[in-house]
Formats: sequence, structure tokens, C-alpha cells
Amino acid sequence: MIATVGIRARFATELTTMGTTRPTRTPNPPRTARGRLLVVSDDVGVRRVISAILQAAGFSVWKACDGVAGVEKYRSHWPDLAFVDVEMPSKDGLEVIREIRAEFPAARLISMSGAATVKGVDTLRAARDAGALGFLPKPITVDGVLATVGIGLHVPSDAFVDLGACVPM
Repeated sequence: MIATVGIRARFATELTTMGTTRPTRTPNPPRTARGRLLVVSDDVGVRRVISAILQAAGFSVWKACDGVAGVEKYRSHWPDLAFVDVEMPSKDGLEVIREIRAEFPAARLISMSGAATVKGVDTLRAARDAGALGFLPKPITVDGVLATVGIGLHVPSDAFVDLGACVPM
């Protein structure tokens, strides 16, 4: 394990899983005072609104237009928290969450959806089972996004929070 001590400690460790070695944390570029977030959605309006809210609150924000780009951005930027839309083309949000959590077990991922069920599947339960930290219902509100970030950055990464029950609607 390598540790660099400063205002924020950075850790680099390696896990051996089934004969392969993967890094679990790599050094990040400088952070803003608030943190670094990723928004993954195929809906340009959702990406813009959430990004604008978070940037106005002092966060650094990366955006991805689909699941494939979302996984790549997560790997390259190591955000503190990621919002992942459930319904997307090429790779849906649940696949994205499973893939990121398999590679980065401590990842903090929030699933988002405007539907209680997608293709007959309960999105809240499916998000929890995939490894999401929480579920944020649409429509998105400023208070909802900010409350979600506050909760998402402070609960244990293996917890699950129904954010629709916690945030103002």
C-alpha cells in the first residue's frame, strides 16, 4: 500500500482477483473544495441540469452520454460520487453500476430513473441489487440533487438509501 498524506490522503493498493491484479485507487488530478462527480445519462437535459446544479454548488463535474462512456469516465477520473441513469442505450445503468462496482468495490453510485419499473423490473430493488448506493427518482429537483450528494458522500459505500424518501420532492 502506498499512502500520500496531505489535506486528503490518496491510497493505491492492489487486489489480486482470480489471478489478475487490478489497481483499486489511482492518483487524481487536483480536487475542488467540494468534490468530483460524474453524471451518466443519455438525456442531454438531465446531464445539463444536474451538472449545472453541482457546478454552482462548487463541485467538479464530468458528464457521459451513455453507459460505455460512463464506465470509461469513471475509470479515468475516479469521481467521489456518480449519478447513473437506469435507462440508456448501448449499456443500461444497471450494467454500468455492476461493472463499476465489480472493478471498484468502494464506488459510490446513485441510480436515477423516472419509472418505478423498467421492462417489468422494480428499479429501486434492481438498483440496490446491482450495487447502487441509492436511488434518485425523476423529475430531478435542485434540493433533491444537493441532498442526494450530501447523503451519498457520507453514508457507507455498502449502504442503500431510497433517496426519494429522504429528499424534498
